[in-house]
Amino acid sequence: MSNMTGAQLRQAMEARKTVEDELKERGFWIYAADMGGEDYCEIAYSQSVAIVLGSEGFGISRLVKEKCDIVASIPLYGNVNSMNVSCAAAVILAEAARQRNS
Repeated sequence: MSNMTGAQLRQAMEARKTVEDELKERGFWIYAADMGGEDYCEIAYSQSVAIVLGSEGFGISRLVKEKCDIVASIPLYGNVNSMNVSCAAAVILAEAARQRNS
C-alpha cells in the first residue's frame, strides 16, 4: 500500500466517478424503479432518462437510490408484493415509449 497525503487521497476519490455521476454530467435524469415511489405513469419520460432496476432479491442499494432523482413504482394489487425485474422493466419502458410517441 502506498503512502498518500490527505490531499492526494481526496483527489483520487474525486476522480473516481460512478455511473450515476457520469450520466448526470451528460444531462440524464436517473429514475429508480422501486417500491414506495411515485406512480410510474405520473412521471415524465420525455427528457434523457436512465432507469435503474435492482436485483430481484435485494432491490436497489441505498447508495445508488440516493443518487437517483426520482423513485418510480408500479402499483401492485392483491397478495403480490414484488414483480420480476424483467416484467418491471417492460412495464416502465412501455410507458416511456408511449409518452415519447404521443
